[in-house]
Amino acid sequence: MNSRRPNDPLLQDARAVLETGPVCDCCLGRCFAERGAAISVEERGQALRTVLAMTADKPFEVVLPDACWVCEGSTELDYDSWTERTVDAVSDIEFDTIQIGTHPPQSLAKNERELRNRAGLAQDAGWTINALVDHRIGHRLLEQVDATLETDHPDVVAVIDLVADQVEVDISPVYLYGRYRKLQPGIAQRVRECPACTGTGSVENDGELTCPICDGTGRATSIEEMVAWSVRSLLDGSDVKLHTAGGEADDVLVKGTGRPFVLEVVEPRRRGIDIADIEAEIGEVTNHRIVVDSLAYATPGIVERVTHQPVRQRYRLTITLADSRTNAELKEAISALSEASIRQRIDKGQRPHDVVRTLRDPTAERLDGRLVAFEFGVESGIDIEAIATGGAGRTEPSLASALTTEVDLETVAIVAIEGQSEAFEDPDYLVDR
Repeated sequence: MNSRRPNDPLLQDARAVLETGPVCDCCLGRCFAERGAAISVEERGQALRTVLAMTADKPFEVVLPDACWVCEGSTELDYDSWTERTVDAVSDIEFDTIQIGTHPPQSLAKNERELRNRAGLAQDAGWTINALVDHRIGHRLLEQVDATLETDHPDVVAVIDLVADQVEVDISPVYLYGRYRKLQPGIAQRVRECPACTGTGSVENDGELTCPICDGTGRATSIEEMVAWSVRSLLDGSDVKLHTAGGEADDVLVKGTGRPFVLEVVEPRRRGIDIADIEAEIGEVTNHRIVVDSLAYATPGIVERVTHQPVRQRYRLTITLADSRTNAELKEAISALSEASIRQRIDKGQRPHDVVRTLRDPTAERLDGRLVAFEFGVESGIDIEAIATGGAGRTEPSLASALTTEVDLETVAIVAIEGQSEAFEDPDYLVDR
């Protein structure tokens, strides 16, 4: 009778687990955690051990966790204490979703793999010790914090480090997508040193040493500082990264639809700020020189969508003609430019070569006397100003050559920025909060 062996595959696998050495009920039950509902792994392990003992007509053998070769007693953690430590670790962080992770000693991870190898089980069979700890602390945690467990882009990851005996917290970045309009020239896109004081913050000025251009900061006025840094402060982040769809020179305005950008706020301790409040803060900090709209929380994939596809930009130049020209002459010049390939000689900092571009839908509008608005779309890689002025003969044809008069550039503004292959705004990348 003692030679009888169970025919049920579940019992055969359970016997194989027990034959690897002394295994506690928890570790036995964990191997079959997907079998049976509303049963703890200890109850599942005890039930399997009981059935196998009855089938073999042998005494029931109890294996305590401390004697288990797999977990070495680690399954008997003080889960309530670890939960309290986790609550304390995340107490000053705003989050809606959280993931629990576990870092066990390498020896236990090795035992997990060895157990399944010896028993002939798949490596992903049942629960690992990591999964057990994650489950038990996670469900206790939800009784004390207003959040949900999430494995896909959680706001916070709390790692139960059994080696270092501490709770490590990883705060996921916040991503904000929007478009900015730059309404005043002389504003850089990125933070860099002030050209007047070369970053020192001081320069002699009527007896005063504080640099009047940067007010002693040593930095040029920039969108990154005014917009990105203010949002970092608002969300209490440790850092912020500004990602943009292209860029513009300091003196180029950005109007119309604005330039798409993403703010990646690193380790934000606040993340539930209302979008309207963020836009209002930016307006106040920038004194409305920079206007941000279409702002929305977004997923991490928005960064690649904004930065990795080429952009199509449309420019509006205001120019003054040296000699007056009639509306008919303006129209004729625009017609000639729309049918021509603009060739520009590039000989600065590299081997001389020609760049050829075609203007998209060029237009000219008289604003006042000899003041004209010249608008067109063009691919990047060409001197925009020279398309109007001719760039001392480097660009042909130009508006100046088409009108046979000199042209003085007053302002340059970008009035439309779109992706060449797809729209930047996609609901799949935006998040409602």
